Amino acid sequence: MGRNVSIAISAKDNFSDAVNKMNNSGIRFNKNLEEMQAQLNAINKNRATLKLDVSEARKNLQALQKEYNAAKKSG
Repeated sequence: MGRNVSIAISAKDNFSDAVNKMNNSGIRFNKNLEEMQAQLNAINKNRATLKLDVSEARKNLQALQKEYNAAKKSG
């Protein structure tokens, strides 16, 4: 009295595409962050150079003012 029964199973993956898209977005985001960090590092380096240039210019200006005042007194 046994019967033969067949069972068919169908599976569809609806998540792989979404997970791959999220992964790719994360990779692009990390790449953008790395590029931004490189730009910030370059800006900070330039800022330090500009700060040194301003300091040097200030020293030169002070020296010129002293020379001018000395020349004006002797003048």
